[in-house]
Amino acid sequence: MVYQTVLHAILFAYEQFVAYSIYQLPHYDNKSVFDNSSYANYSQDIQWAQNNFYRFYTNWNLMLQYLFIILLLVEDFLRLNRFFPKLVLDRFSIFNSYIFFSLVFPACVMVAATFWSIFWYDRDLIWPPYADLILPYELNIMIHGVIFVVVILILVTYRRPLPKLLYSMIILFMYNGAYGLLALETYWETGHWVYEFQNQLELIWNMLLGFPQQLLGFAFLYIGRILSELIHGEVVHDKNRFDVHK
Repeated sequence: MVYQTVLHAILFAYEQFVAYSIYQLPHYDNKSVFDNSSYANYSQDIQWAQNNFYRFYTNWNLMLQYLFIILLLVEDFLRLNRFFPKLVLDRFSIFNSYIFFSLVFPACVMVAATFWSIFWYDRDLIWPPYADLILPYELNIMIHGVIFVVVILILVTYRRPLPKLLYSMIILFMYNGAYGLLALETYWETGHWVYEFQNQLELIWNMLLGFPQQLLGFAFLYIGRILSELIHGEVVHDKNRFDVHK
């Protein structure tokens, strides 16, 4: 549908703006920048955060959402272009359905929910004041807040058969497990964890923390499926027509 393509183009432009804004942020290569300032004691933390962009779960999520919107535009192109066989569109649409319901929706919602819950409880545990030097507050809202609005917009306009629940859970488990391994590697390499609240816990508790995080991810995954069925009804795959009401 044309309105979906327009929405996906707008979302892509928004993601491009966020990516450009991040690219334009100042990079503090010299510790002396912070001399005689209230941030002098945090110069190493600021530099480490800037040089280790890929170690933050939020940034994993940001890149995942950016990639998925590109995949949506590719799907729109296949739908609008009669040159490609319908089978290609069907398979690509099923692939996108797995990506969205297994990863994009639960990961985005989990990032938004956990970040702001901890932030409003005690921002020093998740986003200390010096972090505003790395990422301005307005851009922080885009990355940790607007992502929720984006996935809701996609959910409302994205009518697709739901992937198998077990497969979705396995995909999400592997995704979060991969990040958990990276977080553990970060600790062994640097002696501290990525997020400040993790540094307040013993090693054993940080390792056990992965279990409730996985359960939380599964909960949001299931919520996404329920909301999809409430909005679009139950949709099943049919070999003659891709999405039909059961």
